[in-house]
Amino acid sequence: MSYPWTAWPDWAVQALSSLVILGGTLLIARLLILIFTGLLGRWARQTRTELDDRLLTALRGPLYALVWLGGIYLVLARLSVAFGLGSAALAYLGDGAFSLAVLLGGYLSLRVIAALLEGLTSASEKLPSDFLFALRKVVAVFVWTIFLTILLSHFGIDINALIATLGVSSLAIALAFQDTIANMIAGFLLMADRPFRVGDLVKLSSGETGRVLDIGIRRTKLLTPDYAVLIVPNLDLSKSRTVNYSYPEPRTRLRFLLTVPQEQAAELQALEHSLRGWLSQIAPVRSDPPPLIALSACREAQLDLRLDLWIDDYAQRESVSEQILRALKRRLDEQQLSFALKAQG
Repeated sequence: MSYPWTAWPDWAVQALSSLVILGGTLLIARLLILIFTGLLGRWARQTRTELDDRLLTALRGPLYALVWLGGIYLVLARLSVAFGLGSAALAYLGDGAFSLAVLLGGYLSLRVIAALLEGLTSASEKLPSDFLFALRKVVAVFVWTIFLTILLSHFGIDINALIATLGVSSLAIALAFQDTIANMIAGFLLMADRPFRVGDLVKLSSGETGRVLDIGIRRTKLLTPDYAVLIVPNLDLSKSRTVNYSYPEPRTRLRFLLTVPQEQAAELQALEHSLRGWLSQIAPVRSDPPPLIALSACREAQLDLRLDLWIDDYAQRESVSEQILRALKRRLDEQQLSFALKAQG
């Protein structure tokens, strides 16, 4: 049995097969889109996480491009044979297709890794967006280095000398910028561990107190109470003790020491109950936990009492402490008690 195209010239047969390949490529590409948007899309929407949605979005475009690249390469290869362009043209086409495939593979890898990192960040509140951005940049450098190495190896370029040169250069750069690199690594660790966040009020081991303005890759900026910006290297923060007054919650304790003579002990005992209720009614003072009045020392001539109160924000500590001191003084003066009152840290 003979087919009509058996009598056609070779170029016509190759042209027809090229059209068939293009049609098959279009069919496969459309089928791929239907699978991603239909079957896999419905499955991803039914899951509780967004990671699978991100992965499907990341894979769809590059895979679609890879399918078309394969189809176009087959078509051009057949046409080059049909028109007698020779093996050199086929070699150029193969090298071009391989180069584009490697670049698409690198782009696809970066999109998948980015989707994984975004899914990990959205699932964990401990990973801030700044850390994700910096990590994606580092990963991009490694991924493109790997794929460019593959591309250079395909074209017969000796990469051993290049790798050795890069290794020596990296060592020299690391030695020259070791403090900068150490601060950058410390910045990554601070972003990952999150001992403090932007907006937290912290106290450094050196004694400075400030609110965190920015956590950079190399330095962290704090706004001090006198509205000066304190810039601290991340390495110093990672090696020292830092007190966070805002995490896990911003409330803080105020402590006052009250001293009264022994002869007024009876009046003071009668005052303690009403004083607890009165302290709870002062606006900045929290009712949970309630104010605490406890005897801390009993001396021969005097009694020492400790008053513990809780307020909502450490940043209001000084103003609220002064307000409560004045209110306590007025209250004790009304009771005609001799006393000594002071705020403790």
